[in-house]
Amino acid sequence: MMSYWAEFAATGRPGTGGDGRLPNWSAWTLEAPRFMVLDTAEGGGLRITEGRDSVDAIVATILADSSYETLRRRCAAFASIYNWAPSVFSINDYEAVGDGLCSEFEIRDMVAPL
Repeated sequence: MMSYWAEFAATGRPGTGGDGRLPNWSAWTLEAPRFMVLDTAEGGGLRITEGRDSVDAIVATILADSSYETLRRRCAAFASIYNWAPSVFSINDYEAVGDGLCSEFEIRDMVAPL
């Protein structure tokens, strides 16, 4: 990740990182909706993938992910969707996720304003 950041700082594009050995991180466009997956080696490693994730798919992934140590952390992940994309994931969506799974955590206490 640091190599990508360094290349981005130098050129405005992460490209293949500072040393040129990483997968090419190209710009996302409507015509070529590719994005970089930053994963562990066990999870598939760094790779470019095509497509778009829907909010429903992201919510389902968070619900199914067993690595969240506490309910508060899982709810913080849902709150971050609202923080980044309130037009597609509203406060009502947060309150409804998992049939009120996060009802004990006020969304405004879970995220810092952008």
